[in-house]
Amino acid sequence: MKSTLDRLYRIGLWIKGVDGVLEMAGGLFLLFVSQAKLGQLVAFLTQRELTEDRSDWIANHLRDAVSQLSPNTKLFASMYLLGHGVIKLFLMVALLRNWPWSFRPAIAFLLVFVGYAVYRMSLHFSLPLLLVSVMDSVIALLVWREYSSTYRGDV
Repeated sequence: MKSTLDRLYRIGLWIKGVDGVLEMAGGLFLLFVSQAKLGQLVAFLTQRELTEDRSDWIANHLRDAVSQLSPNTKLFASMYLLGHGVIKLFLMVALLRNWPWSFRPAIAFLLVFVGYAVYRMSLHFSLPLLLVSVMDSVIALLVWREYSSTYRGDV
């Protein structure tokens, strides 16, 4: 019978896999959508909120960010999302298939991004980044637990 931690492990892997697919879709979207179309989309998505509240922090920051987005930054963001998404999806599928070689790289991959997130938060705190980092840390611990119990004896 599967324990709660085993279920959390599987659920966490599925969440990270879906996140990887969404990152790849976002990266492709950024890569192929022009700066003008991106600006129009953000204006459309924020128009209603700004009609209700002209000082809406999120809507105004989204509009500012898109208007100041350089082509190089847009390309970097799309490549980052694509690369991160592909690696994440590949590793999560390998873990779900219980491929022995995948445990250590997956743990390293998750912890590298947790470390990067901690660095970013030291410069500017972000609650969403904190939450993603906590989730990645928990998943890394669950991957280590699965690896240890499967290949190194029970934890």
